[in-house]
Formats: sequence, C-alpha cells, structure tokens
Amino acid sequence: MTEKPDILTTLNVYYDKVENYLETTFADQDGPLYNMMRHHLAIGLDTKYQGKKLRPILTLLCTEVIGTNWHNALAGAAAIEILHNFSLIHDDIQDESPTRRGIPTLWHKHGVAQSINAGDGMHAFSRLVLLRLEDAGYSAEMILACGQLMDETCLVLCEGQYADIDFQEKSVVPIDNYLDMIEKKTAKLFGTTLEIGALLGGAKTDIAKRYRNIGKNLGIAFQIRDDALDLWGGEVTGKQHAIDIQNKKKTLPIVYGLSQENPNGMRLRSYYEQPNLSQEDISQVIIVLEELGALEYCNEIADEYLELAINELDQIAEPSKALDRLRSLFKYLVLREY
Repeated sequence: MTEKPDILTTLNVYYDKVENYLETTFADQDGPLYNMMRHHLAIGLDTKYQGKKLRPILTLLCTEVIGTNWHNALAGAAAIEILHNFSLIHDDIQDESPTRRGIPTLWHKHGVAQSINAGDGMHAFSRLVLLRLEDAGYSAEMILACGQLMDETCLVLCEGQYADIDFQEKSVVPIDNYLDMIEKKTAKLFGTTLEIGALLGGAKTDIAKRYRNIGKNLGIAFQIRDDALDLWGGEVTGKQHAIDIQNKKKTLPIVYGLSQENPNGMRLRSYYEQPNLSQEDISQVIIVLEELGALEYCNEIADEYLELAINELDQIAEPSKALDRLRSLFKYLVLREY
C-alpha cells in the first residue's frame, strides 16, 4: 500500500473498508459504462490514484463519535463517495481537466458525451447504494431522510457550480460572493457528509444539524486550501498545475489579488483582461499573487474556519479515540500539502 501521512495511515482501517465496499459493489456491474466508473474511481489501481476517501471516512468517524458501530454505516459512506465522484466527472468536463489523481479524466479518455452519461449513471447509482442501509438495520424513514439530504445537496452543489462558471466571465468578484459560491459548491457536501454520519450514529436532529454546520465550516476551509494548492501545491496534487488560472477561475487567491487597489492589483487585472493566458502569463500571475501575500491571506482565512469547526465539534462531542481521529482529520484537511 502506498505510504500516507500519519493521520491517513491511522485511518487506513476505514479507508480499506470503503475501498473494499466500492470494489465489491462495482464488481457486480458489467459493461463499458461501469468500466468507465471503475476507471474514474481507480478501482484495482494503486491507492495513490484512488483518492483519499475523505468524505466517507468523515461519515464513518461521525457515526463512531456518536456511539454506533461504524461498520453499519458503510453503505451510506459509500453512497456519499459515489455521489461526490459523480460531481467530479462533470467538474472535469467543465474545467477541461486532462488528469485527476494522476490518471486521465473520463472525458479526456472517452469523450464528453459518454463521460456525461457515466457521471449521470454514478449519480443514480449512489442512491441505489444508499438503499443498502436497510441491510444494516436502518429504517426506511432514516434512509429517506439521508436520501433527501443527498438530493438537496446535489441541487445546491449545482447552484455553486453555476456561480463558479459564471464568475469566470466577471472581471472582479467580491470575497463574500466567492465564499457563498464555495459554501454551495464544496462545503454543502461536507456538511451533509457529517450530518448523515451523525444521523446514522443515532444523533438527534438538532445535534445532526450542528454537525452539518461543523462540516460547512470545514468544507470552506478545505476549499480555500485547495485553491491555494492549485497554485502552490506542485505536481504532487495529481492535477494540472495552475489550471484555475488558465481557466480564469475566481479562486480565493485570485479574488483577493484582483481586489487590491495597488500597482500589483492593477497588473493582475491586466492579465485577466486578456482573452487567454500563456504559460509565461500564468507564471507572472503567481509571482504577483505572492508579492500581494495571497497565500498568507488564504491560510489565515482557512485557519479561521477550521477553528470554528473544531471549537463546535469539541462543544458537542464526548471525548473518545474516534473524536481524536476526527479532529486530527479536520486539521489534515486544511493543513495538507497535497
């Protein structure tokens, strides 16, 4: 197995169970459509291509923190991972990303039309996998509640993705608008991930909603860190370097830089007024952002949201080894280098 940082190594037992569940689930599906899904999930490949399974692990840890055997929630965790990956397939198409986690994206390998088809199929499949919670003894009412949360999340995610694409055509985007966009595009799913984990653990509705808020703040911090890693994370992320600049995405470093009323801010806006940016332009944009302190600004904002998430988590969760692992995972998500 590929080496992982300490916290991820600690969480290998959850990771392996989710991966085994996905392998078994997709092994029952025959045909080229499911081969595409398996490719996107890198099933059967080295773990470095498979992704970190962060969202399903968060679900399982929340279930355990509340006090229920996390193995019972595996179908729910797997459903969330499949749902998340449906969105990634479409995201790769919209961003024209050639690789993800070091392997070719579906649209790059199979074309846009069939990749949309595979993404839609994965969305439907996530709901079918969720229904398997019945085998673990969960009630129809509980499964329906989780399904409703997943559907509501998908709709909000689409709102966020719409705003993300729309912002590419705008010269300047206010920071508050950016935060609203990532709350919908990224943080909403984090909130649902933790809320479903809490519900499957037996938490009452009011406590589960607090886990939703914790996940929202964590997701905002996570996305801000992801924005920074696109520019300063190097090739280790498995993505094309600085693709956000190439696509004129309004990520937080860019939003912050474009808002600056000084010579560097004006210089940055001049680059973004060009129809296209060359590789030299992209390099210069990163230099300007560094001179403006954009990375430090992003780290500061991400740390603030991480602190909000951890403080609320500590208010409502009883001390346990599972809580320690969950808290450590929170910190890893925001302080990671890839």
